[in-house]
Amino acid sequence: PDEPEALENWTTMIHKLKEFLERIFERTITDDRIEQAIRDSNEKVRKMNQVFDYVALDPPLVGWQELYDIFFLAQSARGSEMVPLFDSIINKLERRKKDGYVYGPSGAPRVMVTGCPVSGDASKVFHAIEEAGGVIVALDICSGMKPYMSLIEEGTGEPIRTLAAHYLQIPCSCMTPND
Repeated sequence: PDEPEALENWTTMIHKLKEFLERIFERTITDDRIEQAIRDSNEKVRKMNQVFDYVALDPPLVGWQELYDIFFLAQSARGSEMVPLFDSIINKLERRKKDGYVYGPSGAPRVMVTGCPVSGDASKVFHAIEEAGGVIVALDICSGMKPYMSLIEEGTGEPIRTLAAHYLQIPCSCMTPND
């Protein structure tokens, strides 16, 4: 992503994907529809960040398994599909806050897990952290919090280029910068 031609290359590849999808599904993908999808995605990001506010509390109100489940659902769902679920989750978290519920032991070390995408056996590490008395408050991974750290710019007139620029800026621990 840090190469000078990265944005042009990635923009070209997204255009090729768009053309492929249009051919396969016999549908036209307009800039207006892409802009709507960007707005929809941004709404999902805003809602996810409201959930993160509850995770950021000390002590947190959300455990890693719940957060992981939310990521799993949100990863492939449209924002419009997720908004009612997010609203329900946020209401539940607000009730937890009012009721004095906390996740994890008082004074527990707060742990951020970072690295490659999480699945399968990685949960063993999470369980070990909790068994040692820690509480996981951040999943700094490509399939975790990273995709929700920024909004996609809206109304640029070049939505595909905007998408390329946005996704190139998501820091990924799987990639190393050039020296």
